Amino acid sequence: MSEKIEFMKRLAKDAGKIAMKYYNQSKDTSIKEDNSIVTNADFEVNEFIIKNIKEKYPDHNIITEEEDEIRNDSEFSWYIDPIDGTENYSRNFPLFCVSIALAKNDEIINGAVYLPVLDEMYYATKGEGAYVNGKKIQVSNYDKLSDSTVTFGKGHIREHIDIKKYIDVFLDEFHRLKEYGTCAIELIYIASGKIDGMVRYYQKSWDYTAGSLIVTEAGGKVTGIKYDDSKFIISDVIVTNGKIHDEIIELIKNIETK
Repeated sequence: MSEKIEFMKRLAKDAGKIAMKYYNQSKDTSIKEDNSIVTNADFEVNEFIIKNIKEKYPDHNIITEEEDEIRNDSEFSWYIDPIDGTENYSRNFPLFCVSIALAKNDEIINGAVYLPVLDEMYYATKGEGAYVNGKKIQVSNYDKLSDSTVTFGKGHIREHIDIKKYIDVFLDEFHRLKEYGTCAIELIYIASGKIDGMVRYYQKSWDYTAGSLIVTEAGGKVTGIKYDDSKFIISDVIVTNGKIHDEIIELIKNIETK
């Protein structure tokens, strides 16, 4: 296993310890321009991760939710969501995580998603499979929408899509429709077979870079909603076990043409 993924896993776990210092406590929160919540812990975790990456890989680019991009014209770029699921975290709900990914020339090569409350480390290196706490994981085998559990959500931008129109159709077509409030955790739940798909609008690169690699290494599929095999810098994303992917794309096409 590469030095970089081992460094990433240690970094995510140590960052999770910082987040846990504030768990089950009242937190200072504020609202960002995109209407999302941020806490004092988000900033502290973010600073810790950036500091450690800069020390070990000073020439690398760093793209993070809570700070301006650091661009060094490197072939390597780190994508950081210090606390994905901040709203859950702010209310002491345990579904939140630290998400870190590394890309080389616009291809994700390492990803780690750490759930501090559960002490679960999901990770992958391109071409080497996906794991949780050392155990290999794979996507589910469900191949019918009527048997599948799928999540649906959007970022905090309040424009563009008629949520109710999608929900009405999805409730009819899927076995279960859910939303966990954290893109990264939904991705690793697809990778480990806990759920079967995810449809999300208005996502940022740090929301899904780590999780998308983990999904593909576990046998799943990631594309843009607009029916292409986009690289990871996309806004609207569909992720599945690969067996229901085309059906969901057709379903969305039908919804959008109504």
